[in-house]
Amino acid sequence: MAVVALRAGVTVTDTEIIESAPGDHDQILRWSNQSVAGTDAEYCPPGSSILGAAAAMLGYFGELRDSRARDPGDQEDLVSLLAGASVDGHRLSDLRFRMFLFLLAVAGSETTRSAISHGVLALHEHPGQWRELRRDPGLIPAAVEEILRWSSPVLYFRRNARTASCAFSSRNSSAATRTSR
Repeated sequence: MAVVALRAGVTVTDTEIIESAPGDHDQILRWSNQSVAGTDAEYCPPGSSILGAAAAMLGYFGELRDSRARDPGDQEDLVSLLAGASVDGHRLSDLRFRMFLFLLAVAGSETTRSAISHGVLALHEHPGQWRELRRDPGLIPAAVEEILRWSSPVLYFRRNARTASCAFSSRNSSAATRTSR
């Protein structure tokens, strides 16, 4: 199951959204895993590093942007649209462009694989629901929405306040405060 969820997360993000070359999916998956699980020997073998994986992926996205600029194709893929987009006459900087795709690749892969794994576990634990889905495939779209709502694919998230002090959730926060949700 882990392999199916792992591959599905990166395939959906890379193939359907970013439209990277199919031969690059395994490498993007490795970089993504190393970027978020740098202390896990399963994902970050000796000699690899979080920063090295992140830098390699950022470099890849820069090359992808350059290749789309040279050969824009139909201009309907996300990379081409972002590369050519502007807001109030300002184009997305190269760093922001690369960071956007990095976040999309890592977060898209992580949340998709978590949702798939949680969904399979939920259907295993509730076989009656599994039988209903097999009996009536028309229920699948609602089941997907329910799995996403119920399973919470992101279990931990931290934000850093970078500007002036503020209050949220009845707590005060200074610019140096780290918060977890």
